[in-house]
Amino acid sequence: MDRKNHTFILTAIFLLLSFSLTACQQNQPSIQSAESETKNGTPATPFTENTPAKKENIPASLIDDGGVNQVNNAVCFGFAGFYQNCVYYADWDGLYQTDFSFKKHKKIADIQAGNLLFHNYKIYFINISYDWKLYHLDLKDFQLHKLTDFHTGDFQIIDENLYFANSSKNLSLYRYYLTNGQIDKLLPNVEAEHLLVNQGELYYVNWNWNGALERLTAEDKAEIVGPAPVAYINTDEQGNLYYNYYDGVYRRLAGTTDFVKIYDAMPTFFINVFQGQIYFNDHTNLYLYKMNSNGQNVTPIAKEKFQFFNVIAPDVLLAKKEYKGDVYLIRKAEGSEEYTVTLMKDLRE
Repeated sequence: MDRKNHTFILTAIFLLLSFSLTACQQNQPSIQSAESETKNGTPATPFTENTPAKKENIPASLIDDGGVNQVNNAVCFGFAGFYQNCVYYADWDGLYQTDFSFKKHKKIADIQAGNLLFHNYKIYFINISYDWKLYHLDLKDFQLHKLTDFHTGDFQIIDENLYFANSSKNLSLYRYYLTNGQIDKLLPNVEAEHLLVNQGELYYVNWNWNGALERLTAEDKAEIVGPAPVAYINTDEQGNLYYNYYDGVYRRLAGTTDFVKIYDAMPTFFINVFQGQIYFNDHTNLYLYKMNSNGQNVTPIAKEKFQFFNVIAPDVLLAKKEYKGDVYLIRKAEGSEEYTVTLMKDLRE
């Protein structure tokens, strides 16, 4: 695939979201809101109440892992996620917080944001509404902090190190130390996209090397670990790596070195691997499907066009038809194999 076209698609996805924050931790005390910065300098809608999600509404599989599935939260271009018993999603008009009942929605910010990533009671994001730079919003005091003066692409966090592609420098790879704000320039000769954390290591697609899958070594060197070109990369809790391209979906089992094609019945556009299932949309009409991690048992989810989606829990997805569009809730009806599709704003009180 032509790299320029590929980058255009990524940029569109990357333009998604909206945002600032609230603390929804199950055991956190009530938090007083601080004013959040917006595009025009107007304070965001204050959020002063603590509204923890009820445990009975949360799937047991999420409670078992402490309420945070880091693999899912770290998917690039995420506009929705589950963190500390709350669901967050970025609609075209702001960032919202809800729970798994999806009956009560609180607008917590007017900021447009991209690449939501949850870490240590903060939400990290790209401030699309203002300057395309990296920010975080503290969930304890709701203060907004700008972290870099670079236009930022994809980013990921490993321990207290934040790795990001510097859009101001041709997507060169940088590291930001969360503890002291120091910034290191790591790999100036890469064009890093689709940053991904797998087993505590950073992976990315290098478009200065024809879209090859690479890994950042312990010596901060680039090491090619996969073919070229690849599109979206993903991982699961066992450390198996996945990627898709127009001709199918590929998997590399943990502890092995070769990728094997596991699915090629239809060209895929985007994949999200979550708790033993691969969720994907086909490249032809963007309908949503899921299959198991071996590429078998393909099940249709929604026969509507959805370009982008995040998996929140098993059989619970939030999806968008276009990068500036509304958010839809897609979930399997209780006691049925059928999925329902509901516009999120129709669920708001």
